[in-house]
Amino acid sequence: MLYLIGMGLKDEKDISLRGYELLQQADFIFVDRYTHIIEDDVLNRLEEKLNKKIIKLGREILEDETEVIKDAKQKKVVLLVGGDPLVATTHISLLQTCINKQIPYSIIHSSSILSAAIGESGLQTYKFGKSATLTFWYENYQPTTPYNVINSNQSLGLHTILFIDLKDQEPMDFETIKEIFEKMENKEQGTLLNNLKALVLSRVGYSDQKLTFGKLTNLKNVGKPPFILIIPGKLHFTEEEWLNNFK
Repeated sequence: MLYLIGMGLKDEKDISLRGYELLQQADFIFVDRYTHIIEDDVLNRLEEKLNKKIIKLGREILEDETEVIKDAKQKKVVLLVGGDPLVATTHISLLQTCINKQIPYSIIHSSSILSAAIGESGLQTYKFGKSATLTFWYENYQPTTPYNVINSNQSLGLHTILFIDLKDQEPMDFETIKEIFEKMENKEQGTLLNNLKALVLSRVGYSDQKLTFGKLTNLKNVGKPPFILIIPGKLHFTEEEWLNNFK
């Protein structure tokens, strides 16, 4: 059996009791270090409590899938995933491989940054449009998809949630976020940033969580990464009243 166990938003204490019981029974434990930031201290404490080794997986090994599933027909194999296991499409691909190879699997869900951020924002769930990920720019990779997604959602009066990229377990800082927005606008020759407002959510689920709302280009002191951004569309007066608490 392959078990995908969600770790929730913060640390090992967010793992459900069911998930922890399965970890105690597991023959092999892997952890996804590609789609979510999971601190070394968290894994060290978990290894000590379980008295088991946790094998860290980066993007290449995780997407290859061979290492994760090779023993799952005969053994109990766990893949730990930050947040909820099925928010990242990477893990849907893994489960499809299990189906194709007739490997049984089970999902142990947990809290997700997606539901937590929307809940904290006070915005109405049904008014969210398409989401996007704001990625780092490289010499041969300079996507403007988030900019176009926001433009499209704004024209429909819909809210946009933006996931923020990470690189080698390091989250993008806020100055880089603003710089990429400016680069996207220049590339698209748009004027979106003139009046664009954003809710910046910092370290959701942690004791130092912070929410900041205002014009994106003017925002300062928004807390520490990791961040998630919500760009509001047309606001109901109750939504606007809630967001104004974080100006």
